[in-house]
Amino acid sequence: MTIQKIFSIFSTTLSIAYPFIVWLIFTRPDMAKAFAWVLLTTGVIRLALAHYLSTEKPAIIPLVLSYVLSISMILIGGWVIKFGTAIAFQIYPLLINIGLFTIFSYSLRSEQSIIERFALLYEKNITTTKRAYMRNITRIWCLFFVINFFISAFTWLAMSTTAWAIYNGIVSYVLIGVLLTGEYLYRRWIFYPKNKNSYE
Repeated sequence: MTIQKIFSIFSTTLSIAYPFIVWLIFTRPDMAKAFAWVLLTTGVIRLALAHYLSTEKPAIIPLVLSYVLSISMILIGGWVIKFGTAIAFQIYPLLINIGLFTIFSYSLRSEQSIIERFALLYEKNITTTKRAYMRNITRIWCLFFVINFFISAFTWLAMSTTAWAIYNGIVSYVLIGVLLTGEYLYRRWIFYPKNKNSYE
């Protein structure tokens, strides 16, 4: 296993476990600055790797996620180090949703939505019907990011740190999984009723 893969596993695990690490920090405030440095360093390295991937091995979705996660980590880590306000850690999910919404919605202004660009990695001949479908799926994801943003903001502003961690660390991932699975099954049913190949 290469160092790049090891770091990728580490940073992905950090992102997934992030809400629960923040919950722990609120019970141990002395850990805040140390975690902020971990976050900042991870973000810088991940951003450098994302730049490398963009020039060597382009893959739209992983690349987009890497940029959004990296920049969010750098902003939050730098803010906590500079101002010492641990509450800034809870803004991270909001930045992720803003970043993804911006990228997905901006892609709708071009001929190819981001979902279509992803699909082109697996399927070269995309019909007009499929292209329209992918634009609609991109719009659905945009709506999801908006809704997820407001729910996450509500858990931050009006609920306990525990409730915030549960929503952002468990519930939101379950909702993403449900949306991904539902879209995949619907796509297979509409476009590939006989188990023909589709983009994954």
